[in-house]
Amino acid sequence: MKRILVVGPLRSTFVKTDIAGLSDLGAVDTIDSVVGRGLKGALRLGFMVLRIILRLPTTDILYCWFADYHTVLPALVARITRTRVVVVAGGYDVGYLPEIGYGARVRPLRWWCVRTTFRVATLVLPVSVYANRQLQMLTEGKTAPHHVVYNGVLRDQFPENINNERDALAITVSQGDTIVEYIRKGLPRFINVARMCPSISFVIVGPTGAALEQAQKDSANIPNISIVPGFVSLHGTIIPMFQRATVYCQFSIEETFGMAVVEAMLCGCIPVTTNGGALPEVTGTVGYRGDTDSELAALIERAHATTSIATRQESRQFALQFSAENRREKLRSIMSVLR
Repeated sequence: MKRILVVGPLRSTFVKTDIAGLSDLGAVDTIDSVVGRGLKGALRLGFMVLRIILRLPTTDILYCWFADYHTVLPALVARITRTRVVVVAGGYDVGYLPEIGYGARVRPLRWWCVRTTFRVATLVLPVSVYANRQLQMLTEGKTAPHHVVYNGVLRDQFPENINNERDALAITVSQGDTIVEYIRKGLPRFINVARMCPSISFVIVGPTGAALEQAQKDSANIPNISIVPGFVSLHGTIIPMFQRATVYCQFSIEETFGMAVVEAMLCGCIPVTTNGGALPEVTGTVGYRGDTDSELAALIERAHATTSIATRQESRQFALQFSAENRREKLRSIMSVLR
């Protein structure tokens, strides 16, 4: 039986899903990678890295969600302890938008930690084809063996039946708390598109901090847009809104996957997105995609006017391929033969 140490943001649903799947392969222990900011955050980071390193001699597989400051020393020490290192790539580690200061690549020390982790790991698991392209581009192909394994959603948490009683409602979910996240997630565009579609209600779900303040300021004079501040419950708030909405919007400049898009599709929403990152992968043939505000506004109007129960069921069916069950099966297959 393998001894697996999972390091990542433990409150995240995608990390919990992987922990459940890896439990079939052996004994799983966890360390939370969320340490906060400032001096206290730096101290917690150092303590966390020490905890990981001290556990390596009794660990068969170190499984890290994202490469970052905290993964580089454990990955290097793992070579001495002969611990295999698996890194899931699909966030800030492979994101790169220098024009807004987003991505590990724009910070030299952080990028050295990320790049070195990717090089010395046993295996890297990008969460999408786009994330894998980013991985190869940013590291110039100098990375450990890699295998794309899509993120997975727990399908049993979502309704089995799709209703067609929908409001003239378009939703986007963005739980970011910074101006950089506000821009990356396309909230300025969402607000402007709302201005162009006065007959449809628009809702932003989940922003906090500076992102929330900016969203409130930018949408102050637009009567058909409202904001539900974070933190919000998936079951108590988000899913009921998905069941009412006609359209789910994701206007991100860049996305390495798009979990909220899949969740909305499982509830029968029609996705209207940009072509940013992996969004074309997760919406496939059932999604509408545009590159300008006017295109996106027209697509939202079309989706509201023309979609039926059949198209909503098609949206759900496409999203089912990104299930936690599928991810677990692929992880089991890969991890069971990991040498």
